[in-house]
Amino acid sequence: MPALLDVNADAGTAIVRAAERSRGMRTATMALAEALLEAWGAEGSVDVRMLAPLPPPARQELLARWLRRSVTGRGLTSRIVLAVDRLAVLPGRSACASVDLPGTTCVRRDGYHLSIVATAPRHGGPHP
Repeated sequence: MPALLDVNADAGTAIVRAAERSRGMRTATMALAEALLEAWGAEGSVDVRMLAPLPPPARQELLARWLRRSVTGRGLTSRIVLAVDRLAVLPGRSACASVDLPGTTCVRRDGYHLSIVATAPRHGGPHP
């Protein structure tokens, strides 16, 4: 940082402003995702056509919030959210596809809808 300040004395102020804007955008994205979930009544399934116009951060925040309503504990990771996001943005009425969730559930895409469904319990330990 000292070298940056040698080049531009206002660099520290600019970094603080950028951090504040970033924090504000994160807050706005979270509020948008929650409002959309409530407006869509996305308790059971999500219509991927409603997600399509959203920018990736808003879409991923919405999917994370939707998943947290059904997935309890610490098993929901950013890797899972990104996998569900990739599932959501498959083109058109994609064939059935799914992403495993912690426990005995998965997110299944059937046509234009994502839903959380129960799966058969796994035997023999964790699945790789």
